[in-house]
Amino acid sequence: MSEKRLVEIETKIAFQELTIKDLNDVLCKQQHQAHKRNKGISK
Repeated sequence: MSEKRLVEIETKIAFQELTIKDLNDVLCKQQHQAHKRNKGISK
């Protein structure tokens, strides 16, 4: 495998890791908001 190809793969993996982290952050925020909303409804 060439050095250039290795760098391309590492770059793609780094981007995917960042995307997964960002999606996880959004999901956690939405879950927190849904929990707060559901807690308010059940009162």
